Amino acid sequence: MRVDAVVMAGRLNDGALKDASDAICEALIDINGRPMIDYVISALEQAIEVERIVVIGPGDHLASLLGQRVTLVEAGSTITENLRRGVAALARRRGGRTEYIRPVLICSGDVPFVTGQSISRFLELCAKREAVVYYPIIPRAACDEKFPGVKRTYVTLKEGTFTGGNLFLVNPSAMGDLLRVMESFFAARKNPLKLARLLGFGILARLLLGRLSFRDVERVFIKLFGQPGVAIPCDCPEIGVDVDKPSDLALAREVLGGAN
Repeated sequence: MRVDAVVMAGRLNDGALKDASDAICEALIDINGRPMIDYVISALEQAIEVERIVVIGPGDHLASLLGQRVTLVEAGSTITENLRRGVAALARRRGGRTEYIRPVLICSGDVPFVTGQSISRFLELCAKREAVVYYPIIPRAACDEKFPGVKRTYVTLKEGTFTGGNLFLVNPSAMGDLLRVMESFFAARKNPLKLARLLGFGILARLLLGRLSFRDVERVFIKLFGQPGVAIPCDCPEIGVDVDKPSDLALAREVLGGAN
């Protein structure tokens, strides 16, 4: 499988990490002499499946850090706008139509633990399923073994307890539907009633009771998007742990201390 990649590096450093670094955005926070995004780019360059790489972020701060393989696109004001811009940068015009050559791997800019091997492993698992969107879920046991004591949000399904990964694979033809549903979720994320209406009360009840299955998740995806999406169990905790609070940053500096 050959893919192109979009790295989301536009998130401003105005949250939990603002007192830990004066970097303008989280992707530029220093980890042992390297900006956090540098670890992500290096991993993508090491993954043999990745062809083109697009980075979405503040151009005046990122331009000098990115190599020849990387295209820089200025960030917009929202996550969905940034996704649109990133995917659009990979399009080509042919015969009056917009075309995409390869599936797109969307990756967060704050996952410095990610490796080329873990990216390849996820893509290998995706290649075994037929869908338009693939999302990794990481078993809690794998996270606890690799990063003891790390604090993550976990969800219990019938098949086990998992955390979500910080990348996903998408067929660009499905991006319009994906962004539409993402905007609905962002609008409803602080309103449990609206969120329940989007998911369905039965699905939400099964989730809260730990009775939701992989098959249920796939049915919900088809209901929301009208196209097939799959959750991919993946034993690579490197893609399941991001850096969004001081304890994560301390862990990254400790674990990656010899990665310079």
